Amino acid sequence: MADRVKRPDHYWHGYVPGLVLPAILFFVFYFLRYSARWTLSEYWQRIWDNGIFLPLISLFVLVNLGVFFLYFQAYRHNAARGVIMATFFYALTVMALKVF
Repeated sequence: MADRVKRPDHYWHGYVPGLVLPAILFFVFYFLRYSARWTLSEYWQRIWDNGIFLPLISLFVLVNLGVFFLYFQAYRHNAARGVIMATFFYALTVMALKVF
């Protein structure tokens, strides 16, 4: 039997994609849907004023679920924990913005 290739398994390998991918999706959504109508600052102002910003961020964090399962299936459990940490960071940020 062939031995598994030992890959680095660190929290940062999951934390960084867990933070970056929802932000990338946020901007991809803007460029695909609204870039012809509004500038980025107008888009930002409209979604913030209409109360759509926090639900959008919460929706885009769902991509972390897929990343988590990819790491988990590859037996990179520390990286999967990093994705969970990034998801909690987003959750705490959304909760703090709703309260204040």
